[in-house]
Amino acid sequence: MVLSPSISIAEEAVSHPDEKEITVSGTVEKAAIDEKGEVIAVEIWVAQGDAYDYYLVNDTPDGNALLGLVGAKVTATGILEEDEDGNKILTVKKYSVLK
Repeated sequence: MVLSPSISIAEEAVSHPDEKEITVSGTVEKAAIDEKGEVIAVEIWVAQGDAYDYYLVNDTPDGNALLGLVGAKVTATGILEEDEDGNKILTVKKYSVLK
């Protein structure tokens, strides 16, 4: 069975007019490690044809649950924001591990 990563964007605003709830499916990858080599931040990489798009996972309890899932394929739903550098940041509300 081949899993096809995908993105879907909900049309309604959740709590702020500029915030959108989205669902992404992709692979959890390391974004940062500490001096001991432990993962302290992750991002979700989503295939977009021949390229990849990535979503930095915000430091929240649900987001931090993904720290131990590096290399796993997941579907995550949450609030999408962009920082001043144009990075996409996902505040994860729920997720599931794909098999």
